[in-house]
Amino acid sequence: MTSPDGINQIIKQSLASYNWRSVCYAKNQNLFVALANNCILTSSNGSNWRVIHSPNNNSWISVCYAENKNLFVAVANNGADNCVMTSSDGFKWTLRTSPLNSLWYAVCYAESKGVFVAVGLNRVMTSLDGITWTIRNPAAANLWYSVSYKENENLFVAVAYNGLNCVMTSPDGIKWTIQESAV
Repeated sequence: MTSPDGINQIIKQSLASYNWRSVCYAKNQNLFVALANNCILTSSNGSNWRVIHSPNNNSWISVCYAENKNLFVAVANNGADNCVMTSSDGFKWTLRTSPLNSLWYAVCYAESKGVFVAVGLNRVMTSLDGITWTIRNPAAANLWYSVSYKENENLFVAVAYNGLNCVMTSPDGIKWTIQESAV
């Protein structure tokens, strides 16, 4: 491990001891940002990683990047306050207030819509800037565990951890509909 500033470490060994949660890539910055335990990791090549300590002790679980906004957004699945954080460079992070300090599990960005969508325990929230968030009603109460967006069809899909009503879709991140799953 080396450290250029005594705070951030550059690790040139296996990171097997970390509980990796999420990773995204910012093409215009040539930067991977990953979340593990209570820290953020960055890399330009996927092999050498710099550890950046989280601005709080939340359990950061999902990160996405908005190319046209030059913004990383991460959500946490625990913590009393500030379950959202943002960064324009992947290194310096700012805590943001979410309308509910819920268990957030996933966040994604729809480039063509210009909207972030986060899902969690019985909750959905949206944001146009990654800073100000609005609570939306999910199609059903469930532990919504992941969300993704398909650009050419304007379609968000969220999946739940288990139970009935485990798939919901939305054209805009605001109004959600339960879908029959073929399992």
